[in-house]
Amino acid sequence: MAKNPALSMFVWFFVELLYAQESKIDIETLINEEGNREPTAVVEYLEELEEHPLNLNKVTQDQLASIPWIPPATAEDIINYRKQHGLFADVAELKMIRSVVPIYDRIFTFFYVRAAQPPKEVKIEERLRLVLPSAQQESTFSRRIKTYDRVKMSWGSFFSAGALVEKDTGETNPVDLALFSSQISLKALQSRIMLGHFSAETGQGIALGNPNGMSKSVDVIESVIKRRQGLFPYLSTNENLALWGCGISQKIKWFSYSLFAGHNRRDATISNGKVISLRNTGIHQSDSERDARDQLKEGIAGVMMIIQPSASVNIGSSFMRQQYDHDFKNGTGFDMHSLMRRFNRIQSFFFKYSRANHTIFGEFAGNGAEGRAKICGLMSTTLPVEWIILWRSYAPQFQNSYAAGFGDGDMTRNEAGFYMAVRSQLDRRTTLSWYWDQFKAFWPTTLSPMPSRGHDGFLFLQHRYSPRLTVGFRLKLSSKMTALKVQDSFSNDRTKQSRQTTVRGQLQLEYQPSPVLFMRSRIDLSGMSDAAQYHGLSDTLGVMIYQQVRATWKNAVFETRWTTFDAVSFPTRLFQVESDLPGAMQLVTFYGRGIRWYAKLSLLLRKNLRISVKRDHMVYDFTADGGIHSNNVFSLQIDWRCL
Repeated sequence: MAKNPALSMFVWFFVELLYAQESKIDIETLINEEGNREPTAVVEYLEELEEHPLNLNKVTQDQLASIPWIPPATAEDIINYRKQHGLFADVAELKMIRSVVPIYDRIFTFFYVRAAQPPKEVKIEERLRLVLPSAQQESTFSRRIKTYDRVKMSWGSFFSAGALVEKDTGETNPVDLALFSSQISLKALQSRIMLGHFSAETGQGIALGNPNGMSKSVDVIESVIKRRQGLFPYLSTNENLALWGCGISQKIKWFSYSLFAGHNRRDATISNGKVISLRNTGIHQSDSERDARDQLKEGIAGVMMIIQPSASVNIGSSFMRQQYDHDFKNGTGFDMHSLMRRFNRIQSFFFKYSRANHTIFGEFAGNGAEGRAKICGLMSTTLPVEWIILWRSYAPQFQNSYAAGFGDGDMTRNEAGFYMAVRSQLDRRTTLSWYWDQFKAFWPTTLSPMPSRGHDGFLFLQHRYSPRLTVGFRLKLSSKMTALKVQDSFSNDRTKQSRQTTVRGQLQLEYQPSPVLFMRSRIDLSGMSDAAQYHGLSDTLGVMIYQQVRATWKNAVFETRWTTFDAVSFPTRLFQVESDLPGAMQLVTFYGRGIRWYAKLSLLLRKNLRISVKRDHMVYDFTADGGIHSNNVFSLQIDWRCL
């Protein structure tokens, strides 16, 4: 292959710039491309909002505030507008509210005013997905194929149920993940009863986490604060966030509570009757992963209480008790699991108060190992300058496998940090966003032999040249203390701390030459300050360029993307959030030199039947082995509904 295949795209990219035009923001621009969160969880949540939009003339302030990108103060503005001007005549009337204008394009699909037709009493829908990768490591068809089958049904607003069966590529069990959820809503009693798999979410996520949080991303303000509170049926593909059991939620005027009890089987490595480590991926491909599957039994019970005396005040608390059937190993050194016990309790207090365009929020939690976790923040959505500040502190002793608070990683422990972000509307067409996150670790970890520290900086500038053209520029700086192995003068291996600084830049154009055609061009650059010094590399710059085209014609949507990349060092690898089949996305990592291409076609054959197919192909080489590798994946998805 050519030394730098990305150069072949430079001319195309900048010629496109002369004719580029703009399109609406979509989910790909809002997900953190280097985050640890599963992108599909966010997509499924937003898809659920689009499939079941809210009546704008009946929606409550709590429902509005639970939607991503709607700040609590903006939710209050919508309710006040409805009280002052009467019922909405059209969803577009939201543009009359000043605080809604910047976010209208992201949220309008979540609402309706007049239903196109009376809602049906019984609804049944199914999504069947098959993914077949090329045979590289697996010799049998059953291990290569990835399957996903989800069925949902509802009977008015009284009863709903669903089931999901999934098997990832490389897994031998045809039903590696099986979930079932059901919910009964009793409007007269303002209560809901759940049986099966469900998730529990409160406060800012440090006691009971929200799996749909987006953490640090281009949306520097709204993605920080957590949204949903309560119990919710769970049918997502993350295997470690679902509880199996029952729960009840009830609201009595300004007071609401939820009770739940359930159990779970978690992946864990157990030796001599002691838990050595927990596995959170849910993947069972290798022998060690299969041996660890469902080895640890967990029982859980809890209660959540929320007091809301007014629309602007929300105060609550929660209590949860966990019990395991094995003790955790009495660790030495950097084993954080040594702090965990067979019995664990977690209690929390959380609050949220909104006044005008300002919101103060926070949560404080503690557990049985005398660990404390704290998070609090202040958000202002007063245009043209919006800002948020957030402080967090998670003690190493605070251990909670259901936490999903804001932080540097995906674990809510062993960290303290301060986050500040600003988004300013420089003029009607230009938006500038930035954040700075300073953090540190209290204790040594496996990857760092001494307490470490670091910071993340992010800048995003977006300018709308015309109704059809938007140009965006991103710059992200990450600097962390990490452990590196070096040799001393006697050729003995030593571990030392080193500050590694990564800089990632991106230039992106989104344009729409016609109502049926959308295009996106992007160039990404990635570099690390000490990659050459500590990794023995001569090339420390990663480059990625892609061109995407999406065409919509009647009942068909066609999309294709061609990506070229050159990132021969692992520290400068590049990331890309890629649209997969409807309702799913994947985070693709580019390491080496190569080309990736995919084409996707979605056809609405009948009113309630959609078929989608995708073919992606990647050819790349590693400098480590010098060999050429090729991956081919074919995907098929069928969505049908019976109304």
